Amino acid sequence: MPVFLPSHFTNAQVAVVSLGAGGSTIPISWHLTRPERGTDRPRHFITTNRGEQRLHHIAEIHERIRMAVDVRFE
Repeated sequence: MPVFLPSHFTNAQVAVVSLGAGGSTIPISWHLTRPERGTDRPRHFITTNRGEQRLHHIAEIHERIRMAVDVRFE
């Protein structure tokens, strides 16, 4: 199985920026920020979108799945 992102987050001040708050951002953000990943997680996950409604929707989802990193919505 190909690796989308190898271990690049360990002991780093790395942020992941997702352009858009649509369907693919939800599973990507969930996967990259799981507590079981240990230190191999980004420090911040930033989601951008032109519409505030989409940002509010994904913010609610991130709250329900209890993101284990700092999240921002722009």
